[in-house]
Amino acid sequence: MTFKTTAAEGWNAYTVCEAIEPPDSGAGYHRHATYDETFFICEGHYDFRLDGKLLKLGPGDVVFVPRAHRTDS
Repeated sequence: MTFKTTAAEGWNAYTVCEAIEPPDSGAGYHRHATYDETFFICEGHYDFRLDGKLLKLGPGDVVFVPRAHRTDS
């Protein structure tokens, strides 16, 4: 994972990072109470669970996760 900028750099609660993940990996089931997350899928396929729904994402797809929502990727 490469951090492009972090909340500590004056963006308040926003961090931008690039992650290259091997198949069958990911962040796992979690939630963030203090910040939102946005995911851009650049290549490959990504199964993403949000609010109990399974999203099958691919290149060009974007998903926004408001703070305090559970995700399972």
